[in-house]
Amino acid sequence: MLLQDKLDVRNKTRSNLFNWRGQFTPEFVDYILESFAHADDVVIDPFSGSETVLLECAKKDLTGRL
Repeated sequence: MLLQDKLDVRNKTRSNLFNWRGQFTPEFVDYILESFAHADDVVIDPFSGSETVLLECAKKDLTGRL
C-alpha cells in the first residue's frame, strides 16, 4: 500500500527547471522504486520527459531504459 504523504507533490524538489505539475518528483520516484523494484529488475520509462525515473534508477544502481 502506498502512503498518501509520499504521493503529495507539495514542497518537493524538481529534477528540472520547468514548473510542470505532471512531472514526477525525485522523492516520488524513489518511493515507488523502493516499494516495487528489485535489484535485478529493468525499469522502463518510455516517456522519459524529465528523465527523473532514469536518474533515480542510476542513484539506486538499478537498470533503467527508455
